Amino acid sequence: METLLPELAKTKRNMPIKVWSAACSSGQEPYSISMITQEFQQKNPGALPGDVQVTGTDISPAILSEAKEGVYDNLAVIRGLSPERTQRFFTQKEHKWQINR
Repeated sequence: METLLPELAKTKRNMPIKVWSAACSSGQEPYSISMITQEFQQKNPGALPGDVQVTGTDISPAILSEAKEGVYDNLAVIRGLSPERTQRFFTQKEHKWQINR
């Protein structure tokens, strides 16, 4: 993403950027892509040629249902996110973390 987003910013086409996260399981990958994209857009307003759409798919409907909820236990959140990102993108609800809209 560190290379891809700046390269996409150089394009002059005004089309949405569509990212597909296949086999996304509990949704951590698409949410991470969304976080990185939002941070890039805030640091570089108007740099991307269009909206960014992230789609996560998986073979298991049950796990996708959980992913849509965006609720993770403490271990899942601290394992891959900095405290700054956790505070910025999540709301703590008892012993779980809910991703912000």
